[in-house]
Amino acid sequence: MTFEEFMHEPANSLYALTEEELEKIKRKISVSHLNQLKKIAKEAMEMPLQSVTYKEKAILTDNPHEYESFSLYSWPNPDTETGLPYIKKDGKINPEHLKGDKGALRKMSYACYYLAILYYITREKQYEQRLNEHLQCFFLDEETKMLANLNHGQAMLGVNTGQRGGIIDFAVSFGYVISILQCLRNQKLLNGSVYEGLKKWLTEFQQWLIQSDFGKEMVHSSNNHALVYDFLQIVIALFIDDYYTLVLVKQRYMNRVSKQIQMNGYMPLEMKRVNSRSYYFMNLKLFFEIGNLLYLDLDRVFLLQKAMQYYLSHNSKERWEFSQEIPFEESYDNYLFYLAKKYFGFSNLSLWKTKTLQYVLFADLYGEQNEN
Repeated sequence: MTFEEFMHEPANSLYALTEEELEKIKRKISVSHLNQLKKIAKEAMEMPLQSVTYKEKAILTDNPHEYESFSLYSWPNPDTETGLPYIKKDGKINPEHLKGDKGALRKMSYACYYLAILYYITREKQYEQRLNEHLQCFFLDEETKMLANLNHGQAMLGVNTGQRGGIIDFAVSFGYVISILQCLRNQKLLNGSVYEGLKKWLTEFQQWLIQSDFGKEMVHSSNNHALVYDFLQIVIALFIDDYYTLVLVKQRYMNRVSKQIQMNGYMPLEMKRVNSRSYYFMNLKLFFEIGNLLYLDLDRVFLLQKAMQYYLSHNSKERWEFSQEIPFEESYDNYLFYLAKKYFGFSNLSLWKTKTLQYVLFADLYGEQNEN
């Protein structure tokens, strides 16, 4: 998976792997698949260091250390000379949403995710060194670090200088990195000073998530926003040993399931989106990732099984019954095939054989006898 491919749908491209899963991958991954993983990670090794302070000009704030980004689906208003206030067009991506710091955040996250996984599997110091350099530059060095808030994320020009969607920016990119860093930490592979510095930063950021208006809006959302918020809180809580937050998220989990998934497996709030398959997939993926990180008995969650069965019986362009305007990358399904086998015993699914992360990570874990 190249960075360009990652940018197609960041939320569906990375996976919150547990230490148990990474250990199994480490034991089972074939030489050919490991070499393929190293090959596609070459781009991550060569990715320049990123910082919110590197942007040409801050538009929403006077402080260059503040993260700022722009709404994915907001466009200039055709009825005004200035184009302000911007208007929302669901599913229509404005390429200018990458102005500001979103691109830097994604580049850093993409690089760190690959580097952290490869360091875990191989223990090769080249991956550790570059990983630490990225983390140091983006979060820890005084001259280049990002402040621990998302007050100016996902802004709609002429409407606001930030909204809760900035939490999604962070969760679906660096949130997945945190899950792998936690595995490194457990194996005593994470540099001590980097860990302490990042723990301090994430502790402050967790307080912002809890106390800010944007965080309060997310926790009370009824759609995927609630799961994105819970996911980000979990990976941070595990990293900083915040057991109280873990208990709160665990208490919310079954309520999220019952409110968002119907008995027939439908997730109506995601199915009404312009790109409904992408959102359904993301929400189902998050339900499993959150439950997995909490060590819940997901095989006993009936509504999750119904949602999985619905998706697996409709996971093609021809069978998907709802709107999907952007092309959906079929290889994403490899992760759900792995989950379906792990939790529900669905072992007759065929992996999509590709040269991307979605295949090389799960092929040996799933069983190569079931390839396309």
